Amino acid sequence: MALKIVFLGTLLGFFLKDAKGDAAILVCPFVALMFDCMVYGLSFNIRDIGDYIADHVEHEMRREPATQYVELWQTYRRDRRKRGFRDWGCSMFRVGSYGLSLLAAGVSFFRVAWPGLLVPLWSLVVLLFIALFGWGMLIWLDFFRKPPKRDAPIAITSPS
Repeated sequence: MALKIVFLGTLLGFFLKDAKGDAAILVCPFVALMFDCMVYGLSFNIRDIGDYIADHVEHEMRREPATQYVELWQTYRRDRRKRGFRDWGCSMFRVGSYGLSLLAAGVSFFRVAWPGLLVPLWSLVVLLFIALFGWGMLIWLDFFRKPPKRDAPIAITSPS
């Protein structure tokens, strides 16, 4: 997120101060969208690794007498979600991240459209549609899509 803020801030600052009247500012929304896709992909992978740890590694750890009565981390997190816990920190991070991206898009499209169009209107509408569709898909995947149901952990038996 910090990289996104610094990079977008620098890019917008360059276009708003040094490259006034340049339609290349339209690269900013797509750079922001690229960062959002990277963050979403990494968070998906992290969740997937956590589910693997809960299903397989922690399942095997339960067999050890030292960890039988300890609440293991990934199992604890999964049970907490089942009880209705909502991680507001993650939600606010995502809202802030997408909000920053949409703000960068708004500033970029405004600078290209006002006071006079720097590009043809149809291309501006197409670029706006592509950017909004990309963020719409990310927001739907991030906030509204239910994760798939996982099967029960696989019981791995060691050869005796």
